[in-house]
Amino acid sequence: MKTSILTSIFALFVAITGFSQDYDSDLQALLPRIGQAKSAADYSLLASQLGSLAQSEPNRWEASFWSAHCMVLQAFAETDSDKVDPILDAAEPVVEKLIKQQPTEAEFYVLKAMLNQARIGVNPMLRGMKYSGRANDNLDLALQFDAANPRAWHLKGSNTYFTPAMFGGGKKRAMPMLQKADSLFKTYKPHSPYHPNWGADRNAEMLQSCETD
Repeated sequence: MKTSILTSIFALFVAITGFSQDYDSDLQALLPRIGQAKSAADYSLLASQLGSLAQSEPNRWEASFWSAHCMVLQAFAETDSDKVDPILDAAEPVVEKLIKQQPTEAEFYVLKAMLNQARIGVNPMLRGMKYSGRANDNLDLALQFDAANPRAWHLKGSNTYFTPAMFGGGKKRAMPMLQKADSLFKTYKPHSPYHPNWGADRNAEMLQSCETD
């Protein structure tokens, strides 16, 4: 009887630890594919795969975060504007849940800012002021929790870069924020292997555009 109980406990331990190992190995296999994706369909597939992985470990944040991240990238890549809001409507509650679980994680607010920026593209004239304002609010929260987060500074610069000069934007006003991001990207180290590490190349391109304009 004692042997049977110990065997059952051991089997349960193996099942649990094996499950966790599957999660990590699957996540490590999927994350590099995000940088290789080229189309809305590519991002949609990755979002679905990461979303399924997230359901296997509901107490972990990584797969949920990256699934929502892929949905936001899918929205940016989508050529049919009618499809953008439904994609972002699916991503938003995932991001909100992450923020509720870890309200001081700066990267979650950066992702929420990206989501709001993606909504602008549906109709920039009608949505620009509303959603760029929401994006900036979330980036301010991100910097409140991590003032050295280069992605937050990059997106603040991007927000300003694409805002018309008559509304307080433009390259000249964006440059200091992009320069700040550039400096931080050179020294920033992700908090874990699963934390974001994107943005340096795009920031450098935008900064060069500002400097050569």
